[in-house]
Amino acid sequence: MDASTRLYQRLGQIPEDPNDPESLDELLVCAFGAFARYYVLWKTRGGTFRQDSYDLPIALRDWLYSVDGTGRDFATLQVVFGRGEEYFASDQYSKLEYKEPEAKRPDEDEEKLDKQTLRRSRTVRPSQSYVTSQSTRVGSSAEDSQSPILSPAKKADGLPGSISGDEYEPKPAAQDYRCIGKGFCGSVWALEGNPGHACTAIKREDGGPGRSITNDYINHLRVLQAALQHPPATPLSVPQCHELIQPTDEAWWLQRLHQFPPGYSACRALLSERIPRVPRIISNKIVDLFCDGNAPLSDFVKSNLDDDACLIRPYLGRRRRHRQETSTSRFQRFSLRNVPLHIDQMEALGLDIRAYVETMADALALMHWGAQIDANDVEFVLAPPRGEPLSSSVFNCEYLGIHCMWILDFDCCRPLSMDDAGIEKACQAFFKNDPFYPRPESEEAADKELWKVFKQRFLVTSRRILEDVGQDGRYLVEKLVDRIEEEGRLRRRK
Repeated sequence: MDASTRLYQRLGQIPEDPNDPESLDELLVCAFGAFARYYVLWKTRGGTFRQDSYDLPIALRDWLYSVDGTGRDFATLQVVFGRGEEYFASDQYSKLEYKEPEAKRPDEDEEKLDKQTLRRSRTVRPSQSYVTSQSTRVGSSAEDSQSPILSPAKKADGLPGSISGDEYEPKPAAQDYRCIGKGFCGSVWALEGNPGHACTAIKREDGGPGRSITNDYINHLRVLQAALQHPPATPLSVPQCHELIQPTDEAWWLQRLHQFPPGYSACRALLSERIPRVPRIISNKIVDLFCDGNAPLSDFVKSNLDDDACLIRPYLGRRRRHRQETSTSRFQRFSLRNVPLHIDQMEALGLDIRAYVETMADALALMHWGAQIDANDVEFVLAPPRGEPLSSSVFNCEYLGIHCMWILDFDCCRPLSMDDAGIEKACQAFFKNDPFYPRPESEEAADKELWKVFKQRFLVTSRRILEDVGQDGRYLVEKLVDRIEEEGRLRRRK
């Protein structure tokens, strides 16, 4: 069992009953690393701090669980794991750090494996309308024929046809896959340093029980098809979805399994387009933002190779509870792989929050009425656009540079029925998800205005999509918005 799976299982054991003083009130530290190790710190509704861990290095364990009765200052505690045995931990009184000495990289000739190369004989034949071209961009106008949203795959003669895996994924070089992300559904891997593999990600179904890569694949295709039929007018991108690999695909795994770390076995996996990572020059600015006044932690994160796959999560429905200005940064709650930007931070950085809100409203309308899924637990990230020539459909600001909004992770989504039951399911998914969407129950004037922008854009885009498919579903759209606002009022009273 890997670290992320073990950690999520432990988090699932924490009570969430609002009447139980031992229930979770706030998750303060959540970190996992190599060798299945993790550390988690939370505050209960009764006001006490609880911590748990697995297989920590001895020095770190003794520092966290002090035997001399001194204890740690949990309100300022930070724990970050790096590569291998590396870690950084601190509170306002002391710190502890370990970095492995840099090892000399062996010559390339020594890394080559004397294995027979197997070519794939199987041909993938997804529905023509689901196959995406290498120049896919969601967000261009429907009239722009030079920059298609999606297009059928083409043979060498330019005619639509099936594609084989080797056409979009070249034969692997003699290098290892690197883990670039982990979640409850599974781990995400990529081959780096080779231009032929820079745009492909492999999501393994090796996460928590009950999560399905197959469901992710099916819903991903539905969203891509919806984007083709109803192209958004905002900087919204959906990763291309290449293929679903089965554990019984022996030729594929025999060719690649040795490139994963020891102990990994064949499993179901999803091949898709990799979202471009945020450049280091920008991610370093984000580290400075969160680690202001904490130079040791800032230096550690900037030099941590496992944190170079940076994606930004736009939390348009939350402001930070604690707005520290100095070294009490709460950076331990995140990884640069999924670093959150809250509304107050976006305001301070001068980002175009209204444009983000409109794009997110378009995305939700596309998923509900175009793909007809409930959008449960989907993710939104800000990241650079694809490498093709840029159109006007991008965000551009001084702090983050040129970027767009991507949607991903559809494994928890379920079909959405066009009736009252579907409306209730969509409302529950809205509030169950991370706080990406503006919230109707906010008491701050600026946040109320964001909800109005989101609501208006969602209504307009939803009606347009439903008209495109010949459905008079205006009453459903308005009923969903009314139900979300009603639920927001109920939650505000609690």
